[in-house]
Amino acid sequence: METVCLANDIGAVISQWLHPDAGVVAQVSSSRLAISPFERQLVTDAVPQRQAEFATGRWCAHRALERIGVPTDVILRDRHGGPIWPAGVHGTIAHESGVCVAAVARAALVRHLGIDLVDTRREVDFAKIGDLFITPEDEISGTEEGARLAFCVKEAVVKAVSARLNRFLDMREIKISLQENRFQASLSAIPEKLFGHWSYVGPFAVACTAE
Repeated sequence: METVCLANDIGAVISQWLHPDAGVVAQVSSSRLAISPFERQLVTDAVPQRQAEFATGRWCAHRALERIGVPTDVILRDRHGGPIWPAGVHGTIAHESGVCVAAVARAALVRHLGIDLVDTRREVDFAKIGDLFITPEDEISGTEEGARLAFCVKEAVVKAVSARLNRFLDMREIKISLQENRFQASLSAIPEKLFGHWSYVGPFAVACTAE
């Protein structure tokens, strides 16, 4: 029950950050949710937990697309592993610790859209692995929390722009400035800055960029 409430709360927070006509659906991870056989085939070799997360993420994505009036039969993957959204739609999927969430919006409303979740209960010392994703130009606190938030925010940015760049984006290409519940990101590959929000929802750090 606690995880169900967390999923609902995470979906509600992300909805507040997005345009009213965007679609957001959050759900507890389950392998029993119905998705296309073509979608299930994409993860047939994965472990059961990954299969459940993938199925739930795709299920959420389909429900979100229905909410904005752009249903589709199947959401496949591009060569970088990201979802292939219907024409005229930007979307993003995140999953963490049994919670999955998808957000979509028509391209007329946003140029990019990315979300990410990080469970603070994970036994990962983000400060120790900071060299993998933090740069000297990042304006963040030099703490474990600052490193964790930087990872969450940069992952949201990666999801937002990778399809546009049509290549893998290294997190060290992204320079961020974290303020109270907001952030700004820039990267040399695109001319405009990206802005977004972050917050804690229970034990989860949640980040979203949509402009």
